[in-house]
Amino acid sequence: MSRIGSVFALVLAGTAVAQVPTRLEQIGAVARSQPDFYGAIAGPGETVRVEWKLSASAAELGESVRLTLTVRNAVNPQELTRPDLGKRADFAALFSLIEPVPDPQPAADATAVEFVYSLRPRNVGTQTVPSVKYAFYHPRFPKGREMQARYLEELTLAVTKPVVTVAPPVPLTGPESFFAPASGSYASAGTVPGTYWLSLLCGAPAVLVCWVVLWRWLFPDATRLARLRRNRAVRRTLDRLRAANRAADPAGATATAIRDYLSARFGLSPVAATPAEVSEGLTELTVPPERVSEADELLRRCDADRFAPEPTRTAIAADAIRLVERWEGVTK
Repeated sequence: MSRIGSVFALVLAGTAVAQVPTRLEQIGAVARSQPDFYGAIAGPGETVRVEWKLSASAAELGESVRLTLTVRNAVNPQELTRPDLGKRADFAALFSLIEPVPDPQPAADATAVEFVYSLRPRNVGTQTVPSVKYAFYHPRFPKGREMQARYLEELTLAVTKPVVTVAPPVPLTGPESFFAPASGSYASAGTVPGTYWLSLLCGAPAVLVCWVVLWRWLFPDATRLARLRRNRAVRRTLDRLRAANRAADPAGATATAIRDYLSARFGLSPVAATPAEVSEGLTELTVPPERVSEADELLRRCDADRFAPEPTRTAIAADAIRLVERWEGVTK
């Protein structure tokens, strides 16, 4: 009888192991639809482990760093899906670029999978990578409590301003006569006559006035053409902003129209994409600080709405229209 009991126990154990799910289709649609669940199923004797790390603890503004998410002990590593960090508003507020990097193959034990992201910080200072919830299915827990979760720890990244390297000076070469002191009355006296400085001081404004008069005489329509180009850029921007709410991505269409307007109206570089880059470019172009601040705030609102889990379709386009009209003197 003891031998029969042992055989019966082995059969029951084998049946229990066979009933442990190893694929997503075996756990039911309700469990698969849980938030923050990316397909990980724990084995009967293990629990899912998750961790992530940055490729560097410091980076310059505009430089990308890698964020590697590692998932271990899942019995179905081939079914795991990548968490879409680009749709999280907390990540969008800190990083202007969240690109997926081609995933490497699973580890040799086939229980570890890595997901790699490329992050580009928006601002200078200590940036904190937000914590992320990672849910997984554990068959060892009682019915109704199979969904467990891990929380990835917050990571810090020190962001500094780019370091400008200056090339070392190159020694001058040439005949000795090029480096000999100049001869003449000025060199022998060691001073320059006051009439020289007076003529230089009075001559520069006179040359400038003559050049302006000559330019207006040679190109009488240049001022009118510049005004027409300005009005055309403003009119085109307002038309695009009025149509932004009908676009699939209203916030993205608004941000693109504003960046094109700043490029056409103030000479902003077309490569300036992020709010920080736009603010830096406008500051270098001597745009008034209050306008720089208003443009930065509007573009950050557009980014926050674009990367929110559910776009709010707020009145960003209408606010952008009022901003352009106020800048151009249409309204106060």
